[in-house]
Amino acid sequence: MQDRSQATSIVSNPTTRLFALVVMAMGLLMMTAPIARGDTTVLVTQGISDNVLKYQVDGDNWHYLGVFASGMDLPTSIAQQSGTGDIFIASSLDHEINRYAADGTPIGLLATLADRPDKMVLGADGNLYATIAFGSGGVDDTVQKIDTSTGAVTTFIAKTDSVNYTLNTPRGIAVDSVGNLYIASRGNGTIFKFDSAGNYVADIASVSNATGLSYDAVNDRLLVIGGTSNISAANQYEITNLATTPTLNALYTGGNIQNALDTRYIEGYAYWSTVALSNPNDVIAYADSLSTYVVATGGFADATSMFALIPTPAALPGGLMMVGLLTLKRRRSY
Repeated sequence: MQDRSQATSIVSNPTTRLFALVVMAMGLLMMTAPIARGDTTVLVTQGISDNVLKYQVDGDNWHYLGVFASGMDLPTSIAQQSGTGDIFIASSLDHEINRYAADGTPIGLLATLADRPDKMVLGADGNLYATIAFGSGGVDDTVQKIDTSTGAVTTFIAKTDSVNYTLNTPRGIAVDSVGNLYIASRGNGTIFKFDSAGNYVADIASVSNATGLSYDAVNDRLLVIGGTSNISAANQYEITNLATTPTLNALYTGGNIQNALDTRYIEGYAYWSTVALSNPNDVIAYADSLSTYVVATGGFADATSMFALIPTPAALPGGLMMVGLLTLKRRRSY
């Protein structure tokens, strides 16, 4: 007959229980920790050739891995679902958003829009939000919501509420850590803030020809690209203190960034994608001071956007969590 007194001792042993919980917590923390440097995969939309290219990025070193996707008409933006890992790519002139598996396998058409999707972002609710900067289908100068389960498309932010704001050629779009939406309205040089329900909150910055916009979760700031003469001489900015008093700071004002369309924080650097610097070559570059830039890689045909893929959890953290679970299960099996 089984010795129940021993079983009771094991079940109630606080040291065993603490060990199991600590091991599980270590696994969870490692799974949610920022990706290690040198392990970032970045996709770049190439507008003229209609390809999406894949790179491995280590700091300012970009290593070309090949074509991730092709066959679209002017791809302009990328987003990724955190749960499934599925990737969404906006095909502007097709008025489409297509869905791909994380390895680049096409899944199919998610949605068709009335006008050209420019930039898009995944919202806190798991749906896509896309700016419509150009077109003649009646929804230009709006933000459209795309349900990632059904593909249904609705207008989330109208062109104006006639009192607080008016979107004029909205380009960049970003979502912060609490779900607020930010829109770079190029036509009136304004960064607008909306809450997660689409309600206007405030104008948080004035940036001439504001175009590229993204949220840097590591430093809790927005990165912004804007400039003069239809961004023929663009600058890179950051907006900090988003929850209190938003503050605009210049990151790079060299005056030789031309037609910059996107900006991202990748591997410790504030990158931008641009059609040309001092010569007509498409490049990805970074700014780490007010006066310097380094060309990371070049040879693009219209680098319209960049996106750093969500990393796949490593086997070790998952294994640690399993050890913890098995320990708890063993305790309860007596």
